[in-house]
Parts: sequence; C-alpha cells; structure tokens
Amino acid sequence: MENCLWPDSPPEDVTLDPEIYEGYNGTYLAVTKLVVDWEQGTASADPNFDQSTCGQTVSDFNSDAILTALSKNASEGVEWVRGVEHPVLSWDAENAYVSVTGVSLDVKELSLSVDDTATLTAIVTPDDATNKTVTWTSSDPSVATVDANGLVTAVSPGTATITATADGVSATCTVTVTRPYTPPANPNYRIDITDTANGIVIADPTSAKAGTTVTLTPVPDEGYALGSLAVTDRFGDPVALTEQADGTYTFTMPNGQVTVSATFVEAEEPAAEPFTDVDESDWFYEDVAYVYENGLMNGVGEGLFGPEATTTRAMVVTILYRLEGEPTVTGDTPFTDLVAGQYYLDAVAWASANDIVNGVTSTTFAPNDPITREQMAAILYRYAQYKGMDTTDRGNLGSFADGNTVSPYAVEAMAWANAEGLINGVENNRLNPTGQAPRSQVAAILHRFCTME
Repeated sequence: MENCLWPDSPPEDVTLDPEIYEGYNGTYLAVTKLVVDWEQGTASADPNFDQSTCGQTVSDFNSDAILTALSKNASEGVEWVRGVEHPVLSWDAENAYVSVTGVSLDVKELSLSVDDTATLTAIVTPDDATNKTVTWTSSDPSVATVDANGLVTAVSPGTATITATADGVSATCTVTVTRPYTPPANPNYRIDITDTANGIVIADPTSAKAGTTVTLTPVPDEGYALGSLAVTDRFGDPVALTEQADGTYTFTMPNGQVTVSATFVEAEEPAAEPFTDVDESDWFYEDVAYVYENGLMNGVGEGLFGPEATTTRAMVVTILYRLEGEPTVTGDTPFTDLVAGQYYLDAVAWASANDIVNGVTSTTFAPNDPITREQMAAILYRYAQYKGMDTTDRGNLGSFADGNTVSPYAVEAMAWANAEGLINGVENNRLNPTGQAPRSQVAAILHRFCTME
C-alpha cells in the first residue's frame, strides 16, 4: 500500500480542487486514490492520482511514521491516533484502537505425565482491547505442544515453556513432563507390625500379594496375654480377622499395605477351675478361667463346663446382670413368656428397663432359646452404650463371605463387635451371624469385652 503526504502542494501531474487545497492550508494526504481533509475529517476520490508519483511505501496504515506525519501536518488541536483499520481523529472514540496492556494465564506451572493434556486459559486486559486474539507457542514441541485453544499435550519427559501472546503482550507457563507411573502387576505389599510391649506378633508371610491369606501369631511374654489385635489397610479401615482354633489369626491381604497393631496385658493367674472338660491346651482355656474366676459363668454340673453346650438368651442377660453388680429392679417387663420363680427374672427386667434387650417380639423374650452370634453382638453393643463406652468403630462386614446375611437389626452391632475383636470370623471366612454361640465362644467374647480398652 502506498501513501503520500503533501505538506505544501500536490504533484504537478495530480489535479486537485484548488479551493479545497487553498482553503485548508494545503494539508492533504492521498492514500490509494483518496484525498483526505484532515481538519474536516473528509475524503474524496481522486481518479487522476498516480501512486508511483508519491515514492513512499508503508505496510502498516497505522504505523508510528504515518501517525507522526499526520499529526504534524494537522491543524492546531487536531491529533491523529491509531484506529481499528486506519488512522482516526482522536475524538473518534468508536473507531479508536485500544491496545492490550496485559496477558495472564490461569496456571503458571504444569506437571504432566506423557500423553496427559491440560487446557490453559489466557486472560487479556483491558476487556475492550481491539485485538484480543491469543496466539500460543511452545518453546519445545518435542516435550509439549499447544494448540490454538491453549490445549497442552505432554509428548516426552522434559521441560517446555508455553507462551500466550496478544497484541505483542505475552505470558508464560512452565510445563514439566514426566513418564507415567506404571505399578507392577500384582505386587507384594508390606505388612507393617507396630512395636509392642510385653510380646510380639509374627506375620507369615511378611509381605503378600492381594488375596493372599496371612497368618498372625501373637507371642506374649511370660506372664502376659494378648489383649487386642487389629489390622488396618492403607486407608486406616479395619481388615477382617478370623481367629483360628490354635490361637492364631488370619486375614486376606487387601490391595495395598497393612498395619498390624496389638496389645499385651498382664495375665492373671487363673483360678484352679474344677472343670474336667477344659484343658490348658484348649484355645478357650484362658477365657473359661477368666469368666469362672470373675463369677460370670459357672459349670453345668458334675465338674463340667460344657464348652460346646448351648448358651441361652436368659443366661447371657444374667451374666451381664452379675457383671453390673445385680442392681435392684423395680417395675414389670413387657414379656409374657417369662416363668415366675426362674433365676433370670430380675436380670431380664433390668436389661429390658435399660434397653439392653428388646425381645424377639414386643411381648416375648424367648429366655430358653439358644443365643445366636448376632444376638450376642446386639446385646453387648447396647450394654456398652448403656455403660457410656465408645461404640463408633465399625468393621467391614462385606469382607466376610456371609457378611450380607447379618439381620438388619444387628448390622451396626456386628460391625462394632468385629472392629473391637469381640466377634471374629470362623472357618471359610464366615461370620456365621445366625449360628449358635456355644459356652466356649460366649466365654471368649465376655473375656474380650471385659478386658477391652
């Protein structure tokens, strides 16, 4: 594009209206066959204008040179400024060019793995800038590329600088690209055992793949016994433990490392219990000794404890009543199936009055029915709440093969009892919630409950 400035007179071979020329101080600009009157801001076509006679070529119609020349030859008080497409008078606000004064990015640093993407947003100020078009460039496209919309794609490990430019103003973001982490297939996870006093816990194996059965063997120091044992996963959630007949515990390794914690308490010398059907090698020996010594459970007669004998609902409530010190009872119970003169009357009345038992229906207690494992959990759960104990812990019943068979009323209680180690799994990773709790199991559960921290 060619432009000509005529401060005094037009070229000889260009014919202009002399009145216009003389009347306006001879200040003209001829641009592409236009004659422009600066003071009046008007332009008229000049069919005789020959661009070759001008001799001056510029590529930017809004260049500083053109603006300086225009303003120099303008009348006093007239100023030419950069316009959207061409110079305009300073008072022509509608067509005035508004420059970009700032560009910023919503993110200044990005960390991506190979093949990851992220979109950067450029903020251009002022809002009314004439040209807010943003161009994007990457200092190293072999590391990270960027498209016209600010979408950054990680290509290979390294560092690249993404630059956003609008109207000559720029902002940058540093992109660091790393290789994605690929975990090993089915890795061995750690089994961390916290330091304990008065005993140790041995894990076999010491690390394991997800789904592996791990065996824990508590080994108390002489004069001490296992107080509690718990396993938590990497999120701090309990992992289900199953107590074995030989005194060991097993669990299924989850998808991640686990932490094993245990406490050992001073073992009291068991009383010289008189039961001929309980041997020191039995897994429940310490439990039977504890409940016998503390007056919670007696034998079934003829020097027998009856470890596999049935424990009735009335028996369990009576045990808790003894544990509470056999407080005085007033009032009647709602149960119509209690027999006058029976040993359990005061115990059931006390438990009912304190919402420890609800009965199998609103009017029946079924005192002579064998107690189930989930009923035992529910009664102990309510008794613990009655005592003001913390009952917020919950085990994961879903980790047991039959965890979904727990009766709705007992779900919370069973989850709590499992988390506290009161009721663990049995063979084949089952809870057996509706199975009967024989006297040996009841003795063990009571022992754990009474020594629970």
